[in-house]
Amino acid sequence: MLSAHLRWGKRFSAPGLASAESVPQVVAMQAGSLPLTLATGWKNAPPRAIGRRLIWKDQGHWRISDTDFAQPVDLGQACPVDCPPAFDAARGYIYRYHCAQWGEQRDASEFRQIEPDGQGDERIFALGNNKWALWLCAYLPAMDKLAALVATEMPSRADGTVVIQHQLGMFDLARRRSLLVNLPRDCFFPLDIASAPERLLFHGGEGFQVVDFAGRRVWRLGPKGLPEGRGGAFHPHNADQIALGGGGVVLIDRSGKFSTVRERGLNPVWAPDGESLYFAESSSDLWCRAPNGDCERLLSVAGNRYSEVNRARPARFTADGRYLAIPLTRRIRRQPLEGALGGDNAPAWAEWQAICILDLAEKEVWQTSGGGPICWAE
Repeated sequence: MLSAHLRWGKRFSAPGLASAESVPQVVAMQAGSLPLTLATGWKNAPPRAIGRRLIWKDQGHWRISDTDFAQPVDLGQACPVDCPPAFDAARGYIYRYHCAQWGEQRDASEFRQIEPDGQGDERIFALGNNKWALWLCAYLPAMDKLAALVATEMPSRADGTVVIQHQLGMFDLARRRSLLVNLPRDCFFPLDIASAPERLLFHGGEGFQVVDFAGRRVWRLGPKGLPEGRGGAFHPHNADQIALGGGGVVLIDRSGKFSTVRERGLNPVWAPDGESLYFAESSSDLWCRAPNGDCERLLSVAGNRYSEVNRARPARFTADGRYLAIPLTRRIRRQPLEGALGGDNAPAWAEWQAICILDLAEKEVWQTSGGGPICWAE
């Protein structure tokens, strides 16, 4: 049910775009969705089909549907590990990591392939009960392989310390063969992957580094003063230029030269044409840096007093760059009731999540309930 309620919010200005005429609108959307503050020129629209399917997470299950979200298909239960799905357009398969149990009671750790109609769900690669695929699952069409970060629990030391080894997993889909490649020290969190040239961007306790698919360090990023590692992206046409996020968004090239896009920002993502850069300040907003360098906040969750960054996920583009999807989170502090059960064990925060679709050509946005990570199936 669409709400007809519309109200105007406070003015805001973005670097290079300040204007006395800029009055963003706060839109209360359909039931169960988030109220959004939209930039000038943007408008709320009811969900509509665009002929592109999106894979997202809702109520602990993977879903897929066109962007009207009218008839989502259940793709199965999502595991506790935050590993994204991947899509193979040539075969029409969705690949997802599966690990049903977590903790002392462990179940199979594996990659599965499933058809977009939810049929044919089968295991294609078994990892073993001491291995997990963390934070990275990408299909590489030119190689016909899945790439993943595989974490292996090694035998504990005498002092009881558990050792976790990270490796790059390359899974050959045609031959059904897998190869685990050792990585340099401190390749902890993968931020982006590029297949031409073969590059992976990592962040760890010692900073950023670029590694090739053979596990060789290509480039250790510097100098000091770079962001804290919340997101990063190779330029789509030049893998020697990288956008980094965390305590701000910066651009850096192979020579070490870097420039600041904005003092606050995380999860930078290039548009497919490499001209515009999209990023966020938290899990509840989206910004755009235009080709001329101006930055503008496109949308944010209205009245979100307690923003945070842990739920933030990068925006994802369709191949033609017209549509963008991003998960947003609204966080509310719970008010304890006198005499209520739960006490100190009750959750301190309540969270509402939604997937927003942006039509960059028409400047329209719509949403449905759900969260990330997300993946276009096209």
